[in-house]
This record gives sequence, structure tokens and C-alpha cells, in this order.
Amino acid sequence: MFVVFTLAYNLINGLAYAGFTAVTLEAIGLGAAATKYTVFASLSNVPIGYMTFMDGWVQTHWGSGAMLCAEAAICLTSLLAFVLVAATTTKRTATSPV
Repeated sequence: MFVVFTLAYNLINGLAYAGFTAVTLEAIGLGAAATKYTVFASLSNVPIGYMTFMDGWVQTHWGSGAMLCAEAAICLTSLLAFVLVAATTTKRTATSPV
């Protein structure tokens, strides 16, 4: 089971990095592409480091169960923030009555 779940995790992780790379390459445009990509890639490590710090801090103070609950709460909060931003920034098209 360890091998199966590790392969599944790495597949999902690879898909996430492919999506990040696609969005980054689309956003950087043509000029100074290598520099812009490097800046975006380095900035993408900030949330990874933040979650590692938070997981360690919560686990040290309240244990492993609390760490998993805190990580789930942060994920749900981030998802809610994303949905709110997407909902407020998406252009609405007028629909005509049929």
C-alpha cells in the first residue's frame, strides 16, 4: 500500500507542478522569460515553507491529530478564499431569455 499511495501522491504532485508551470509560462510573456520564471518558481516555495513551519509548530504544541486538523482547516480556508476571489473577479455575461 505504501508503494501504491506514494505513486498516487507523486502523480498528483506532478500534475500540480505541470499546472503551475503552464500558468507561469502563460503569465510571463516573452521578455526576460528565464528571470520571470525563476522569480515565480522561488515565490511558489513560500507557501511550502509556511505549511512546513505551521505543521511542525502545531504538532509540537498539540500533537499529530491537531496538526492534521489544522492543515485541513488551512486548506479549506484557502479554498474558500480562492472561490471568493474567483467569484468576484469573473466577468459575467448577459444571457438572453429563450
